Amino acid sequence: MSIPVFQHARRSILFWFASFFLFFGVLLLITGLSNSRQAARDQQELRPARAVVLNKSIRHATRTGNARSVYLITYRFRDPKGASFERTAVVGAERWEELAQGGEIGILYRETKPSDNRVESESEPSSGAGELVSGFLFTAAGGTMYFLFLRRFLRHWRLLRIGKTVEATVLAVEATNVEVNGVKQCRVRYRYQDEYGRWHQGASWEMPPKEARRWKANDPIAVRVDPANPQESVFAPAPAAAPPKHKQVRSVGRRILSALAWVGRLLLVLIAIAVAQSIPFAGTLERFLQRRESLYTGIAIGVMVLGLGVFLGSLLLRMVLGGPSHEEFSFKGMKDAFRTGRWREPVWRWRLAIVTGAAVMGFGIASLIFIVAAGGIKLLVLAAVLYVLIRTGIGMARA
Repeated sequence: MSIPVFQHARRSILFWFASFFLFFGVLLLITGLSNSRQAARDQQELRPARAVVLNKSIRHATRTGNARSVYLITYRFRDPKGASFERTAVVGAERWEELAQGGEIGILYRETKPSDNRVESESEPSSGAGELVSGFLFTAAGGTMYFLFLRRFLRHWRLLRIGKTVEATVLAVEATNVEVNGVKQCRVRYRYQDEYGRWHQGASWEMPPKEARRWKANDPIAVRVDPANPQESVFAPAPAAAPPKHKQVRSVGRRILSALAWVGRLLLVLIAIAVAQSIPFAGTLERFLQRRESLYTGIAIGVMVLGLGVFLGSLLLRMVLGGPSHEEFSFKGMKDAFRTGRWREPVWRWRLAIVTGAAVMGFGIASLIFIVAAGGIKLLVLAAVLYVLIRTGIGMARA
């Protein structure tokens, strides 16, 4: 019997979330290790010195050129051997305003190569600590989600190999809270009787509505049941017949159209960024954030790490306590839990912790992009956050 378990794996939201977290976690770890090595090298080789500010200038943001205003200074210093070196450096807006032409500024230069120098405390390479901590948390979160996904996937795979085929009855075909490309996925709920006459219930993996329409209530279906633990089962229907060739051609055409639609969306995003960049408010917003960019960036990273810690900690706690690795609930269920006081129950406190951690982490990531991105992208991120908040509010109100 051919069962599309690998197709199910590709559709799993948990699988893609785990992949996202692991990818960025490993990327941050590599970046952190590289930065920490460079920081250790700089600490050994860099020497402090005083330089004279020769000139100050601003390279303003334009629609077709710089996405951000750049604050520049030109300075000159002499090394212990009397050699003179000049350099133009980028500094923050606040630091630029503090400096005066003809005044002094602290710099750091490499003893073995004085021409390699930079402004002290400005544009310094990261020590790598932030990237290492964030990378560890992201990697741990991705690894945890992969573990939960693999535990569920391997359980299904094992039952397909050793399970006993039993006839079950479809109870309902219902929509889930999982969406793929804007389409709500469905699930088939069924019940079956074991060899001792006891009744059990189970549910299929998430599937597109078109596939779920193969079944309706009271239809007989095949499931695989664990002989040693009859309450464990996996959905194992007969494979669907191959569609006619003309329908296969249509399917290929739909995939091409879907790919072109994604290209069109990407072009629309690029156009939106270009349009947003031309709005005067984008430049004003960028200049405002540049004055305290380091502070705002630190706060955003802190919020992101806090949310990730709550999210990851809740998942790990649920695993330790032996809870399910896959669970869904709706806005209506959440509202009912607050209305009836059920939110005090351990399962709802865990659910709320997961949702809160994910929301705080998402807000931190959006804030970080908002701070470091160009002016046009800042407005798009702001619009996206407002859209998510409005849709969430509407969903809660209608539930």
